[in-house]
Amino acid sequence: MIRNLSIRNLILIEKAEIDFGPKLNIITGETGAGKSAILSAIRLLLGERADVDLIREGADLGVVEAMIDGMLVRREIHRSKPSRCFIDDELVSLQELREKLSSIELIDQAAAHKLSENQREYLDAFGKIDDLFTGQFQALKGAEKRALECLELKKSANVSKIEEDLAEIEKVHWQSEEEEKLAIEHHTLTHAQELLEKIANITALLAEISPLKRLTFSLEQFQPLKECTEWLKTATANLDEANRFLLSYADRLDTDPNRLFAVEKRLGQIESLKRKFGSVAEMAVLRTSLKEKIEQFSTIDLALEEANAALKKAQIKTASMAEELTAQRKKAAVLFSAAIVQELITLNLPEVRFSIEILPKPLSQYGADEILFLFAANPGTPMLPTNQVASGGELSRLLFAIKTALAGKEKNSCLIFDEIDSNVGGKTASILGAKLDRMALGKQLIAITHFVQVARFATDHFLVSKKTTSLGAKTLIAKLEEKTRAEEYARMTGGT
Repeated sequence: MIRNLSIRNLILIEKAEIDFGPKLNIITGETGAGKSAILSAIRLLLGERADVDLIREGADLGVVEAMIDGMLVRREIHRSKPSRCFIDDELVSLQELREKLSSIELIDQAAAHKLSENQREYLDAFGKIDDLFTGQFQALKGAEKRALECLELKKSANVSKIEEDLAEIEKVHWQSEEEEKLAIEHHTLTHAQELLEKIANITALLAEISPLKRLTFSLEQFQPLKECTEWLKTATANLDEANRFLLSYADRLDTDPNRLFAVEKRLGQIESLKRKFGSVAEMAVLRTSLKEKIEQFSTIDLALEEANAALKKAQIKTASMAEELTAQRKKAAVLFSAAIVQELITLNLPEVRFSIEILPKPLSQYGADEILFLFAANPGTPMLPTNQVASGGELSRLLFAIKTALAGKEKNSCLIFDEIDSNVGGKTASILGAKLDRMALGKQLIAITHFVQVARFATDHFLVSKKTTSLGAKTLIAKLEEKTRAEEYARMTGGT
């Protein structure tokens, strides 16, 4: 439901506020007064693409705002920037805006020409056919995907190659930091002889410090040199410790070529693993993945059998539900077409013919039915699909008849009719007005009309007029009270 429509700087409207009521809202006014500006504003709120030509001359920004189904919706059109959409002051995309306001439906001649796009929805709404099939179709697609995944896994199952890779990884058993330690040991082993010679030279020199020790002890009796004596003692002690360490290290130093060969072989194994499988961390992840694949492959035949069984079950259930859906639609089609014909007859199309055909088509989320509305307004003309009917007026009346037959069965909260009474006579207009009045008992209606016969049924009546001044023309919108309604009725009928 649309409440509190506010329009600023749109076409000829400088500023306007419209408080639509919950029932039948009628908009009238002379041709060219600016009624189209109201519809343009509503179209913008419903997510139609913005055109900067809609901005009022002399302004840089056009704004449309309304309270719709409890949400504050705003659309801004800028001359120099992209337009923006807001819901409750939060920026949203056009698609989000359209989805949020899908309960508002605008019906004009363009909508009538698109009638063929919504035939299934209209029939399902009339028959109160639920959307359980969509969930079943999605379940079928899920079962198909699972069966295909199992089949692809079975086709790609190269178990021997995976087991070979896993065995190689586990055989080498590469540990974190092992390569770094081996590299240090390899460096030491390849330079062992050179290192032994250097240690021998150093320890030979260190063996000659005994005289230095004796001289140090001889200086202890001289008190002024006591501190220096301590330094010398510490130095000779450190030299002794270094000598012992070097001798011990030399004893432990491995110069065995077999050990060097073993280290080089191990480093080669690790380098081969790195080229093939990556780092230690990557190899650990791969090792886990390979084990999981081997486990999957061990049960793939059973998984494929179960997936195929589930798919078969889903196919049987989907086919059964599709058949039931077709039966429901065929039953609803008989009643719906009869109701539409009756409505069209009352709309001054006494020779009208209308039927609904249900033809088979490939299965989709909406079933296996192609819904086709066939229509002929006059005798002697063939019944044609609605997208081949040329007369906009006839299509408009057909769409109005459909909406009348669907009254109370659709979920939309507001219907907007743009000159749905065009190309009809006064008697038919009276009937249209009465039908709009009854339809408004269940939802909000907004209708633009040139017929006083329709306007008289208004719960709330709004007059659109144009005022011309030295500064240019502007559109004014006013809600009519009882006296001003009578004046508007007189204008519409050419009286005073």
